[in-house]
Amino acid sequence: MTLLQLQYVIACVENGSIAKAAQVMYTSASNLSQSIRSLENEVGFEIFQRSSSGITLTEKGSSFLEHATKIQLEIENIHRLREAETIHNFSCTCMHLPYCYMAFEELCRYYEDQDGFSLSLNVEFLPKCIEAVQMHQSEIAVISMPEIVAEAECQNIAKQGLRAELLSLQKLNINLRRGHPVLKDHVPGEPFDMSRLHDYPYVSYQHFSDNVIYPMDFSHPSYCPPEAFNANKYITVNNVDWKCRLIGSTNAYGIGTTGPESFIEQYNWHCIPIEGATSYLYYVYSDRYALSETAERFIRYLKEILRVNPK
Repeated sequence: MTLLQLQYVIACVENGSIAKAAQVMYTSASNLSQSIRSLENEVGFEIFQRSSSGITLTEKGSSFLEHATKIQLEIENIHRLREAETIHNFSCTCMHLPYCYMAFEELCRYYEDQDGFSLSLNVEFLPKCIEAVQMHQSEIAVISMPEIVAEAECQNIAKQGLRAELLSLQKLNINLRRGHPVLKDHVPGEPFDMSRLHDYPYVSYQHFSDNVIYPMDFSHPSYCPPEAFNANKYITVNNVDWKCRLIGSTNAYGIGTTGPESFIEQYNWHCIPIEGATSYLYYVYSDRYALSETAERFIRYLKEILRVNPK
């Protein structure tokens, strides 16, 4: 029996169905259902009664839910005790966001001469960022979402007892190398003909045929203007640095937010804003606890870096 299985049961009750619980828990319905079946086999009784109209708790399932809720609260209290033992304890999980790296560098410099601290930064895709906060592996997460999905995803985040605070609005861009052939006649600031990209490969972390319900990776073709995308010229990589390097060294292109000037210089990028395409940058934390002093400092650094750098 795992804490995640208990959380799956609680999510099913709170959301009324396995499908909705799976969305909130950032997993597939089949995976969640299989996990609960495994749990029921382990405890020796059915927690849910299943029918064509949905799921309902059995009598023993109701008792199980009561104990599961108490266990989750006690686990959270234990985590709080652990965090209190370190004077300056902070962990952040973020998407591939250069501004976040810069803020973490500032934080490390601030604490490097002090006694008793533990600082960590992990880079993941969006679902793992949310899960890290939910499972108390990170105090906060920093995520970026396109406008078209931001409202729905923030609602899912809230259902998990987490809060998403807006940090900044950012532009979505066509990112390609400096000197790319399509830039030959392009005047900066003038409308860009997206169809000119059709002859060049598109770089993504996910294949265009993948069945992804919430494709939060900005490189996913669902965020690519149809006239620019050619499914016959497609590159898939699973490493953010590789993607950045390929864009800066070949005629491939990608879609995403921009970064600080040093980042753009490092990868030899040219960024063309997509008209009307906006991204939202958030930090996410549990609304059950107040943020630590170290987390508040990190957020201040991040806001200041965002204020003085291009978005």
